[in-house]
Amino acid sequence: MADRRLAILKALGDNTRYAIYLELARSPLPLSTADVADSLDLHPNTVRPHLERMREVGLLSLEAESRGSVGRPQHRYSLAPDAPSLGLEPSAMPLLADLLGDVAAAAGAEA
Repeated sequence: MADRRLAILKALGDNTRYAIYLELARSPLPLSTADVADSLDLHPNTVRPHLERMREVGLLSLEAESRGSVGRPQHRYSLAPDAPSLGLEPSAMPLLADLLGDVAAAAGAEA
């Protein structure tokens, strides 16, 4: 377990990989190599080995998306289910505030 944590820390110690991690953490959908490269203003050939390294240490999940035509399927990356969140998950406060408002409105309507 300690070896995995060290590998993850080493992977995220690189500025480019950390930027990629943040981009994927903020995305609601898996991203292709081209998507990540475009968002960071990098070439896909620069991004590809970083994505692979992050996948090797268990930070990313990979899904192959078939295009229904000839050629290799497009790879899409997302954070692995057990990847550390680093506090990047969306805040639950807006949802809780909406729910509380709905409960208060319903209670007021019943009175």
